[in-house]
Amino acid sequence: MHAKKIEIPFKEDRAYVQGPDLYNAMMAEISAKKISDIHFSVHAFLRKNQCRIYKTDTLLETKPSLPLPAHLTTNADGKDIFLFIEEDPLVEAAPKKVRFDEEAIHAICTNDHESISISDTSPFSFMETVVSMKKELMMRIYPGVEGKWIFTKADLKSRFEKQSNLKIKLLHNMQFKLIKSAILHKSEIIGHLYFSLLKS
Repeated sequence: MHAKKIEIPFKEDRAYVQGPDLYNAMMAEISAKKISDIHFSVHAFLRKNQCRIYKTDTLLETKPSLPLPAHLTTNADGKDIFLFIEEDPLVEAAPKKVRFDEEAIHAICTNDHESISISDTSPFSFMETVVSMKKELMMRIYPGVEGKWIFTKADLKSRFEKQSNLKIKLLHNMQFKLIKSAILHKSEIIGHLYFSLLKS
């Protein structure tokens, strides 16, 4: 099992690492030419910038301490790859933060009844963009719901980095425990995005 120490800053006034940043950090560790069948899950808040990413090609190897804040599985050049991320317990440092103008994404969104789309190019990564779009869609469809919308899972057919011509379409609401949406690029479904409502 390969382990690597990294630092992921918090965005704005948040006191945790956002799910899209966890996804981007883990995908950056895969150098394969063909990456398909991606499954990413978030299970807990990661409240330190200092992290450890573990990469292995077998689940039989010893995993890092549980519970894991997030993990990702994929097929890279025909080989199954498993990645896990956790806080680095040996490092204590002041939180590092960066700016994140989420309104720059919302400003180019077009709303429909149960979908949201963009045609212009987002200034942020693919995953940052679709997660922000999904949150905006949830807040518009369910304005009276109390709680915090949490990105919990993403399934993608293959690695995808485009930042324009994207659409999020609501599919199923499982009593707010898991809300499934399709991710589309130019009318083609490229994956699915899942949110949960963390009640206050």
